[in-house]
Amino acid sequence: MITESNRTAIYCRISSDRAGAGLGVARQEKECRELAHRLGWTISAIFTDNDISAYSGKTRPGYAALLAAIKNRDVDGLIVWHTDRLHRNVRELLDFIDVLRDVEYEFLVRTVQAGPVDISTPTGRALAVTFGAWAQQESEHKAERIRSKHRELAENGREKGGGHRPFGYEQDRVNIRESEATLIRDATHKILNQGMSLSGICRDWKDAGVQTVSGGRWTPHVLRRVLMSARISGRREHRKVKNLGEITAKAEWPAIISADDSDRLRELLSDPSRTTNGGINARKYLLSGYLYCGIEGCGRRLIARPQGDHQRSYVCAEIGRAHLRVHAESLELYVTEVMLDYLGEFVNLAAAIRSRSESVQESKLWSELRDYQTRLEQAEHAFWVAGKMSEATFQRVTRDLEANVQRVRHSLSLFRYDAVLADVPVAPTLTRERWDRSGLAWRRLLLGALIERVTVGPGLRGRNRFDPDRIQTTFRRPE
Repeated sequence: MITESNRTAIYCRISSDRAGAGLGVARQEKECRELAHRLGWTISAIFTDNDISAYSGKTRPGYAALLAAIKNRDVDGLIVWHTDRLHRNVRELLDFIDVLRDVEYEFLVRTVQAGPVDISTPTGRALAVTFGAWAQQESEHKAERIRSKHRELAENGREKGGGHRPFGYEQDRVNIRESEATLIRDATHKILNQGMSLSGICRDWKDAGVQTVSGGRWTPHVLRRVLMSARISGRREHRKVKNLGEITAKAEWPAIISADDSDRLRELLSDPSRTTNGGINARKYLLSGYLYCGIEGCGRRLIARPQGDHQRSYVCAEIGRAHLRVHAESLELYVTEVMLDYLGEFVNLAAAIRSRSESVQESKLWSELRDYQTRLEQAEHAFWVAGKMSEATFQRVTRDLEANVQRVRHSLSLFRYDAVLADVPVAPTLTRERWDRSGLAWRRLLLGALIERVTVGPGLRGRNRFDPDRIQTTFRRPE
C-alpha cells in the first residue's frame, strides 16, 4: 500500500474574505505544508479559492484546476485543512469520488483536522460521504440562520451591513451624503416629471465626473438598481427579486426622496413596456408605443422601422412582412397638431388635475397596488410550490388579481402625468413654444399624458401622399 506522495497538491478555500487579504487561505496553506513535512510528502502544486463558498454551487476555479490535475495524473496526493474545505455538498463529493475511480491509480488524501480519508475502499467512501452529509447539513442550517436574521433585521428596519456603502449615504450607512443625495433627487425629478431616460442621466453624470461608490462609471443597470431601492425613501425591503423587494418597515436611516416618489420610480422602472424594440428606437420615434394597426382583425402595435435611405416609418409586421406602413415624420407632425389643438381647447385642465389630486390620494393607490401584487405572489407560491391550490382556483384568483393590478396601474398613470400637465401653459402660443424648445423625452411624456392610443387605418391603393383620414386619435379623459 502506497503511503507517500511525491506529487502532492494542497487545496485551500475560505467562504468569506471581507477584508480581501486572503489570510484565511494563507493560514490553511501554512498548516497543510506543516502536515506535508511531517508525512514526508513533496508538494508540487497549490490550488486556492478565496471568498468562494463550496455550498453555494458557484464555480470554484481552484477546485476545477485541481480536478484537471488529478485527471491528467499530474498529482497523486492531496492535503486539505478539513474535508469541508473541499466539499460541503454531497453531490459534489460523489462526483469527486467518481473522478478518483476513473484515474485508476491510488490517490492519497490527508487532512490537517480530520486525519486520513481513504476513498479507495467502500468503508472509506462511506465515511467520506458521511462527513460530507454533516457538512452539508451544517451549511443548510447556517443558511437558515442567516435568512432568519436578515428577515428580523428587515422587519425592524435595521441595516444588514456588508459590501460598499450605499450611494447617497456615508460610510456609516445612516447619515446622508448630501452631494450624492442631490443627484438622486435630481434624477428622480427628471425621470418622473420630464421623462428623461436612465441613459441620459448616466451621460450627464459621466460629463460631470460622477462615479459610483466603487469608483466605476454609471450604467443604466446600476442607476436603475439605486433608484428602485426602497432605501433611498427611508424604508427597509427584503427578498429582492429583479431589483424589487418587499417593503417591510420604516428604516433607521433618513429618506432622500419621498415614499410616493419612490413607489412611482419602482413601478415605472420595473415596467417592461417602457421600451420599444429593446429600447433601440424608443429614443428616436415620438409615437413608439402609442400606434396600433387599424386593419380589421389585426390590432397589433406598430413598430418603428427605417425604410430605404434611412427614411423613418412605422409598420405593422405580420408573419415577417409589413402589411401596413406609414411615413413617420408626416404622422408625427399630424398627431402633434391634433394634440396641441386639443390641449389648447381644454381650458379646465388645471382644475381637473387638482380635482383628481384632492379626491384620490396617490399613496393609497400605491398601498393597494402592493397588496394586490403580494397576493399574486402568495397565490403563485400556493399553486406552484406548496400545491395547496387547484388549477381552476389559481386561474380564477390570478385573473381577478391581475385585473385589479391593471386597474390601479391605470389610476396611477394619471398621477404620473400630473406634474407635466400642471406645468404646461394652456395658451396655445406658449404651449407650442414649449414644445419646440423641449427634447424628445418631455414631448413623449406630454403625449402620454394626453393620448391613450393612435389607430392607423389601411391606406388607399395608389395614394402616395399622407392621408389624415387614416388616423384616429383616442385621448385620455381627466377623471
